[in-house]
Amino acid sequence: MSVRWSLTCLALVLAACGGDPAPSPTTRIPHVDPPPRSGLVWTVDAEGRHRTLWVSLDGTRLSSQPIEGPLWAEGDCLWQWIEEPVEVPVWRDEPDRDRPAPDSADGTETVFRGVMRELVAGDRVVVVEAPAPGAVREVHHELRPVGSVGPYVFLRDRRTIDAWGAHGVTEVRSVAWDLRSAGEAEPLTERERAALRRVERETARRALVTEGADRGIDAQLSAERVERIALEPRWIVGEGLHVDLWYVTEACYACGDGTWGDYRLSVAVPAARTLERFEGHRRLPDWARRAAAELGDLRIAGFTRVEEPEPARVLDSLRR
Repeated sequence: MSVRWSLTCLALVLAACGGDPAPSPTTRIPHVDPPPRSGLVWTVDAEGRHRTLWVSLDGTRLSSQPIEGPLWAEGDCLWQWIEEPVEVPVWRDEPDRDRPAPDSADGTETVFRGVMRELVAGDRVVVVEAPAPGAVREVHHELRPVGSVGPYVFLRDRRTIDAWGAHGVTEVRSVAWDLRSAGEAEPLTERERAALRRVERETARRALVTEGADRGIDAQLSAERVERIALEPRWIVGEGLHVDLWYVTEACYACGDGTWGDYRLSVAVPAARTLERFEGHRRLPDWARRAAAELGDLRIAGFTRVEEPEPARVLDSLRR
């Protein structure tokens, strides 16, 4: 059986990793000829389980069961999100030294490394490196994909560390990843960023004042103290794409809401218009809606078309 590898995907992975070409993968991929006109529908159930449906565009299910985890097709590439567990040391009592030896720890906690695996070329790109918190008593890490629009995938990275202070410290950040370049991306154009500073930030300022009326937020809160911290998409069946623009302002520890870390109060402001780079992706296609409806109470987090034979061949090997 002949095996054809995607030079486009391999070049993307090598560019993202900055290394020499990897040895040719040895995995043999079943042949699909011709590839079906198909798509991938990324779903999340009520328990937060992420799975992907591979379906024909005429509505036929191409895999008897959903494939575990999120998958996206982009050109010749097939990307899979993986959370790799990493053990880090923790100490019950504060060590005498700033950098104690790991073998002196009382135990370990599990944190995660976020990885995009490219299943055609058989390589991987680290999107979010696992935290290395140093000497701490506790560390909790949650790394999860939130949604996708076309080639853009959005992730949320939440880290809480207890280092024997008055309370733990929580940091949260949003990551936007572009499947085409295999790297972080800014989904907003410069024109849109300027417009958001003029319009949506004022909407956010008023919402923060209302939300913080009993939390010590100044009624005369300045717009300069309001920061856009994240952009996250939501898909609603029957409506299509919604985009939440998250804004924060500084607040006391007890006054904050904790959504985007300590000492912050946050609000989500719906984007008033379709973003330029999301045009062409704002409608939920019928094949995606039908696929999710067949499996009951599922939330659609994103979808992509499978338009090249290489991803279809890999998907054929994964289906059950």
